[in-house]
Amino acid sequence: MIDRVERFSIKKKYILGALLVVIIAFLIDYSIGFWQSYLLKKKEELRKELENIAYFQIFPDIADINYKGDGHTYVIKFKIESIYPDTVYITNPQVTAYIQTGTVWTELPVYESNMQGQKQILELKNGTYYFYREVDIKPSIKYTEYLMPFYMHVKFNMMFFVMPKKYLDIKENIYENLTTRYVDLYTYLKPYGISDEVILKKLNFPDNNVPIFIPMPPH
Repeated sequence: MIDRVERFSIKKKYILGALLVVIIAFLIDYSIGFWQSYLLKKKEELRKELENIAYFQIFPDIADINYKGDGHTYVIKFKIESIYPDTVYITNPQVTAYIQTGTVWTELPVYESNMQGQKQILELKNGTYYFYREVDIKPSIKYTEYLMPFYMHVKFNMMFFVMPKKYLDIKENIYENLTTRYVDLYTYLKPYGISDEVILKKLNFPDNNVPIFIPMPPH
């Protein structure tokens, strides 16, 4: 009788021990799952915040375009306006240019302008930052007149990384504190070699001032 009681007591201890192990394993698994869900939620919140800053508080655009005077090069003055109240760091924008030739876009050579330094990281405070690029459009290129007689239909694709200053001191997973800003900017561009008089025979402009470029909305 005593042996039976002892065996039952030992069996009970084993059962309780096994049950305790299962409970501990469950709690550990739950804690890990909870922590992973918390990290994923924080990561998603960070992604949304970064995208909100990059796409709804930072606005790239074309500020001005002028002839360089060599018969084929244009100097493009771009601007990046920030309404974000704090400092933001951006990488030196990568710009590619395309001209419409028939039904396709043909890439154009783009060069860094000597009108600015070669900084790779730019400090963008609340306000407007300007930078320059030079685009080479040879007169021999067979471009398509898109709705606007004589003018070339040109697209600039701009890309840069964005990081708010407040995230700069977070050393771990620093690349998760970056987001990428893409934008396409369209314009009509007046070719070299076509006089204002010829253009004014088909197009009307205020005071007969023929512009070098005519900005277009996104499309």
